Amino acid sequence: MKNIKYIAIDMDKDSSRQFIEEHKSDICDIDADLLDYSYAGFGGYMDISFAGQLADDPIIFCEKRMGQNPTHINQSSDKSKDPNWKVSVNIISPVKKWYDKETDDWHVVTSKARIVCTSTIDKKKLQKLHKGDSISGKGILRTYSQRDPQDPTCGRGYWYIDVDSNSLAINAYKTIKQHAMDTFCKTYQLSSDIMAPNDILSNDSLTTEQKYSALQQNIEHQQKIISQLKNELQSDIDSKIQTPSTSDIEQAFNQGRF
Repeated sequence: MKNIKYIAIDMDKDSSRQFIEEHKSDICDIDADLLDYSYAGFGGYMDISFAGQLADDPIIFCEKRMGQNPTHINQSSDKSKDPNWKVSVNIISPVKKWYDKETDDWHVVTSKARIVCTSTIDKKKLQKLHKGDSISGKGILRTYSQRDPQDPTCGRGYWYIDVDSNSLAINAYKTIKQHAMDTFCKTYQLSSDIMAPNDILSNDSLTTEQKYSALQQNIEHQQKIISQLKNELQSDIDSKIQTPSTSDIEQAFNQGRF
């Protein structure tokens, strides 16, 4: 293999042009595109897909600039629409699973990843979730490092997944289940004049007409509970329905999603 050394010459100088002319038999031109960062592999990011369960509740944070919290942010503004506010979530994903015949147990190796959402729609989705909900999507793997100001030779590397807009898919089973249980416990408070069906039927001190009246009262009370639950669930569904604006439609069209 030839011993080749790459050098740069300022062609605006007469001495440089003279040098090239005198040694052009030993000099080869290099395509300028080869020195472009995009062709050299720099400036790109790694696409990644993810799926797992929330390790904890979502965190809403404000992006710092130069180590300082921005003072121009309106704390009472809608954080989902403010680009300075982001939502961060830690998810746990199984990466390996095997069965041990000796112990009759399944072993699972998990990995934790941090995802960050910046789009308005994704931030609104994540803010409603809680620990244990399932989530999947795709994004870009981004890395950064933080140096120790006391010792510049030391530092730590960090990475997170920047979620692609509108790629998020969620299964809010834990949140919906807990919401339903809380709502049921809150609304299903039997008053003193309303008896449970079993207590009504087993109460020998009541006549048949009294049992019928008590059961009818119990049914009406349960219908009120069901109606209230349906209204709350419908309200929750309506809050998740997003009507895209004209700018969102134009952006999606320009990106070729239509």
